[in-house]
Amino acid sequence: MKQLGIIALSLLGLAACQPPAVTVTLKNQLSQDIAEMPVVIERVVIEQKLGVLEAGTFPLLKDQGSVVPQQLDDLDGDGNWDQIAILVALTASTDKVLDLSKTSVYPTLTQRTSVYLGVDYDRSDAFVEKDQEVRHADNIAMQYPMMYQMEGPAWENDKVGFRLYFDSRNGKDIYGKTTDKMTLHLAGVKGQNYHKQDDWGMDVLKVGNSLGAGAVAMMYEDSLVKLGDTEAGEYATIVEGPVRTIFEVRHQGWNTPVGDLSVTERITIWAGQYGYQEELICDQKDVTWVTGIVNKYADKMYTGETPQSRYIYTFDQQSENKDNLGMAVVVTSDSFVDAGETANEGDGVIETYYVAFKSNETPKYYFVAGWEPTDAQFSTAEGFGETVAQQALVFSAAVVIE
Repeated sequence: MKQLGIIALSLLGLAACQPPAVTVTLKNQLSQDIAEMPVVIERVVIEQKLGVLEAGTFPLLKDQGSVVPQQLDDLDGDGNWDQIAILVALTASTDKVLDLSKTSVYPTLTQRTSVYLGVDYDRSDAFVEKDQEVRHADNIAMQYPMMYQMEGPAWENDKVGFRLYFDSRNGKDIYGKTTDKMTLHLAGVKGQNYHKQDDWGMDVLKVGNSLGAGAVAMMYEDSLVKLGDTEAGEYATIVEGPVRTIFEVRHQGWNTPVGDLSVTERITIWAGQYGYQEELICDQKDVTWVTGIVNKYADKMYTGETPQSRYIYTFDQQSENKDNLGMAVVVTSDSFVDAGETANEGDGVIETYYVAFKSNETPKYYFVAGWEPTDAQFSTAEGFGETVAQQALVFSAAVVIE
């Protein structure tokens, strides 16, 4: 009995010597469950809990023993990570406690987001991926064979894809997807026609002279002036990973009624979501910025709001495949000025439902797209509207991190 008592006391002593568990608490302030909530945790928060991490050591977050989908992002290009981007399931109005530890072997996760720019200056269908690119002076809109695969950068997640015309049009388009794999690097090569349905999906949108899938414009004297031809353009991948991808398109020398402007579009796409987020960066502060949705085949603009956001959306048999497609623009309530509609014909921007932002704001917005073949949820306007409402909550929610 004495020996057992000594062993028991020894075990108690060992337990007392163990360092306390390190945790991160996420406070969900939403009154509904979110299956995959995007959350960003700054490095300073992690190192306040773990201490300064030595070279070759990384933070690791787990939820009840399972690795949380996560990635370490270097946003300023100095070779050191600045943020952890994670996706986590949150229960309505409930705290989520994650275990935080150190590891020397960072987990390898399935790639669920991507951005791709294929370049071939010889127009010989021999595209090479580039992470940085200055727009070539000979890249003329709608000149084929293409210099840029898919006419510009294309980004996707496991739900939906998009592309930006890297030329004088500067429009945005949608790729409807029927697979959760990253496939857009296969689109637009010789023998592949992304305007016809492939085993991964297709280009589903007719953009024309509209704002398409969230293109940028300014309001000037009751008219929309679209971000179009510029003196120069640059593309840069910031981060690309299993959880989120961020890239920038930088426009210099945009001739506008208020002078020449330089504008940067910073675009983020998270895994598991039905859209992308854009932040518009410009030194000119007295601009009323606008974004919008093509309404060429849509008969109605729906509107909605959450406590922190406002949104507009359409739903109709408006895809290039002649099936149902829903599109939405979500903005924060404090940046919203107005929503409206352009003419359906004439000069400039036409066939567009739009949202205008307050002047002196740096606009941030979220564009949502739901194609019926992707998910049966998008077979009705009500089903798409439910998705938009949830995406609006995700876009505008503030998760408190402790």
